[in-house]
Parts: sequence; C-alpha cells; structure tokens
Amino acid sequence: MLTPGTIYLAHDRFVCTDCAGATARYSHRTIGGAPVLPITAADVAAWPSYLGPLRCECSNLTATRAPSGDLHIRRRA
Repeated sequence: MLTPGTIYLAHDRFVCTDCAGATARYSHRTIGGAPVLPITAADVAAWPSYLGPLRCECSNLTATRAPSGDLHIRRRA
C-alpha cells in the first residue's frame, strides 16, 4: 500500500493516497503497469518554478525543499 503523506510519481502524474487509483494504492503500479514511486528532493528541485509548487493531483499535499535540501511535504489545512 502507498504511505499517507507521501507524493508519488505515477507515470506522468503526481498523486497521493487520496487521488491515486485503487490499482496504484494497493500494487504500487498504475492500471497501465507503470511503477508508482515516491518523489525525491531532486524531483522537487527539478520542478519548474513557473508551474507553481509541486502538488499531487487533488492538491492535498504540497512538496517543497527545506533550506537543508531535504524533502518537506505538507498537507493542505
């Protein structure tokens, strides 16, 4: 199962446990068979800033990099 509070890359989508499909939630694969992998601090660093913050599809989670370079994910209030 996917871990709550984590943003995942599912082929070409960023998802969390709230917006990932059932196949992804339970098998770590999309319905098309692509792996569903947790994002890293490097993914956030590579995200173009003009697109706004890196969020999952339902916008419940937002990923940023802490000044130390560590990945920080926060849940929408």
